[in-house]
Amino acid sequence: MNKKDVTKKLEDLKDRFDPKKREQEKAKEHRKGVAKGAAAGGILGGLAGVLFAPDKGENTRKKAKEEIEKNTEKVKENLGETKESLEKNFVETKIKAKDFYQEKKGTVEEKMEKAKEKFNKSQEKIEEEIEDKKDELEDKKKEAEKKTKLAMEKAEKQKKEMEKDAKEVKEEVKDKAEKHKDDIKKDVKDIKNKS
Repeated sequence: MNKKDVTKKLEDLKDRFDPKKREQEKAKEHRKGVAKGAAAGGILGGLAGVLFAPDKGENTRKKAKEEIEKNTEKVKENLGETKESLEKNFVETKIKAKDFYQEKKGTVEEKMEKAKEKFNKSQEKIEEEIEDKKDELEDKKKEAEKKTKLAMEKAEKQKKEMEKDAKEVKEEVKDKAEKHKDDIKKDVKDIKNKS
């Protein structure tokens, strides 16, 4: 290996332990997290809009189901992308570190152990956050399903009340029509009798 390659590897290693670079990477990851959070908020807002939209119960249920399925897929895609990115970064870091370690066993071994520990802690933390988000989304999905069920029950109750009211009105109209019919027959009979 020539001096140029060694210099490049030293610069790569220096970048990995440089606090500014680490802060930049953390800020980048934070922005990604905020973007994903905003997307999840938008998804939940859209779902809430569908649930509370003044529409027929059947249409609302259909829209809610479609929204839940669509958003579940988006969340799965985001989680898959995050996991792939972490795995890719881990593999790349591992390969570079192994090459450098072979060249500089003494000092690199200590630094690599520390780096692995930090990476593992970070990975564990990210995995925990992913699991927490999965649980949170599952809870929100259950809540949405519960609200949909309550809305469907309410709509069914209203439908039954309206059917009952319609039946009562129908009976009332029928009774009045019969009375008017009888009154008209009586009036016709009176008019015939007078003539």
